Amino acid sequence: MGHGNFSDFGALFWIATGLVNIIKPEINYMDIGPMKGYMSGTPNENERTLCLFSGIICLIMGGMLFTVKWNSINGKLPAVGFLGLSIYSVYHAYVIVDNNTFVLRPFYVLAAVCFMLFVHLINRPAADAAKSKAN
Repeated sequence: MGHGNFSDFGALFWIATGLVNIIKPEINYMDIGPMKGYMSGTPNENERTLCLFSGIICLIMGGMLFTVKWNSINGKLPAVGFLGLSIYSVYHAYVIVDNNTFVLRPFYVLAAVCFMLFVHLINRPAADAAKSKAN
């Protein structure tokens, strides 16, 4: 199984995001440079619990990206999922959070990474076709 492609970058992104959500969810509320936080204020107990569970899901997605690179047939479904997440992240930030105004937030970084993962996973050749070309 080859490593070093965009799936590995995406896996590291999701693992880092998951660890942040599990270990220090307050980072989601911080402004970093010109980028506003995902949310404002300080997290309450319910939001901390939600961050913990979303962090676990992020870790699962990171692990998934380390394994789908060799399985180009089953990699199409995660690709469609990443497209949906990309679209919803932009919608949520632009329409719901910021009332139809653009404010730079991590949602847009998330959307960009998810869209690039979609393009990477959806354009992979079938495994059998790649093997037959090698022979």
